Amino acid sequence: MPVFNQLEASQRLRQGEIPRLLLIHGEERYLARGLLHALKAKLASAEAVDYLEWDQDDGATELYTALTTMPFGVAQRLVVANNPDAGFCLSYLKLSGDDSLVLVLLFHSRLSASDKLCRAVANQGWVVECAPLKGKEITAWAQGEARLRGKQLPGPAAEYLHFLCGANPGLISQELEKADLYLGEASPQITMRVLQETGSRTASRSIFELVDAVAARKSGHAREILEDLLGQGGAPVYIANMLARHFLQLLEVSLWEQEGAAPQVISKTMGIHPYVAQKLHQQRISFPAPAVEAILSMLLDLDRALKQGWGDPGLLLAAAVGEICNQKPPA
Repeated sequence: MPVFNQLEASQRLRQGEIPRLLLIHGEERYLARGLLHALKAKLASAEAVDYLEWDQDDGATELYTALTTMPFGVAQRLVVANNPDAGFCLSYLKLSGDDSLVLVLLFHSRLSASDKLCRAVANQGWVVECAPLKGKEITAWAQGEARLRGKQLPGPAAEYLHFLCGANPGLISQELEKADLYLGEASPQITMRVLQETGSRTASRSIFELVDAVAARKSGHAREILEDLLGQGGAPVYIANMLARHFLQLLEVSLWEQEGAAPQVISKTMGIHPYVAQKLHQQRISFPAPAVEAILSMLLDLDRALKQGWGDPGLLLAAAVGEICNQKPPA
């Protein structure tokens, strides 16, 4: 039974397989549209294609006309029906036999595997579920998208992209496109540094960069990011809390590693992204537990000062960031 996920269906399309009947269902609209675009491009690469997209508001009569009317001078037709009536589709499938037609039934929610329409389509074509990507599926999908652009996305860069964009394939694709345009033919590899240079400056990303710069004791870079965050309207208390959260995680990682836990185990136990766990593992060497405890005490004082208005918030934050950065790492 040809029932696939989006990744499997995309791979089959790239290998030259074209279904005459395709049912796409699931909540991840971006992946569904990407699969549809790939099918359309594959058909158009061979010959002229007449494309028609039908919406459920258009009515069953219009859909039937679209399916049964052959345009003059066109060898292939691609008809996409959005959320069509299942009963109509089942009736049509019993009568259909047009080899010039590729029909896509696009449902914006998940259908049951036992659904009559799914079973009927599986006997004649493909059923593809476009479910939200999870865990390693996201990094694997991002690396596949990079390969489609003729680029390589190493594992650490893929994890970094996942961390920045979450499980949003649209955002991931956007960041990959910017990196691809930035590199051109100069390099085949999209590294973490390239993603950092081309990425959108969102507040969440700047917070991450601020924490990273502070942990690396890059005082000048940290001050620049802090000014940028405050200029964007970032709340000083929120920025201070994010710094405290990072050093609390750093302390927890140190305690887990003293117990002999591996980074992968720590990531799962603490519920943090593997990329973050690896960064914390690297940073804890420069920040032994007593130093982290002193920093947390200082950040607690900073939080109290900010909430009680004991000075200019920007100056208080800058002083705290400078104090952390100016600490001498252990010999």
